[in-house]
Amino acid sequence: MAITNFGELKTEIQNFVDNSSGNVVAAIPTFVTLATTRLNSELRIRDMEKRSTNTLSSQYIDLPVDFIEARNVQIDSTPRRSLRYRTPEQIDSLVTSGTGIPESYSIYANIMEVYPEPASSYTIEVIYLSALADFVNDSDTNDVLTNYPGLYLWAALIEAETFIDADADVSKWVAQYQNLLQKLNDRDEAGRFSGAQLDSVTLGVCTP
Repeated sequence: MAITNFGELKTEIQNFVDNSSGNVVAAIPTFVTLATTRLNSELRIRDMEKRSTNTLSSQYIDLPVDFIEARNVQIDSTPRRSLRYRTPEQIDSLVTSGTGIPESYSIYANIMEVYPEPASSYTIEVIYLSALADFVNDSDTNDVLTNYPGLYLWAALIEAETFIDADADVSKWVAQYQNLLQKLNDRDEAGRFSGAQLDSVTLGVCTP
């Protein structure tokens, strides 16, 4: 069966666990939520990237609510200026009373701080890795589920088998999940720095 949305993912999880008890079926959305949390912690691929553009008029700006980590931060001046990351401690050590075009940035909590303080309003562009949102409706989907359904399925099955039997051997699902996760992360890392056209990963989903 093809897995293209939340509803189909839930159906496939139920097919794999071979347990139709009410408790298990009712918990399937929780398995998917836990799988999403796992992916947000471990998956780092371009399918999760977004671009945010805002007006920067002070030294501080709120990060997007789904922000995980920055890929690139730049000021859309002429010419464009990419900002260098510094730790919060390094930013604090750069004491000055002057202003100018920001050259550096740091992140703490849900705030981005730039240095020096902007001399005027600038357009700041942030390319960032975004957290996958929880699914709500059966028709909900995202690029990761569309392109790598096995990753979601295997991550959810790890949670499902553990729920059904705390002593269950989940090594099969862990191995499937970790193997594909590593391939995707490695491919993304290689593509990011090499600029080479990479072959796609074979992503077939087996049937129970």
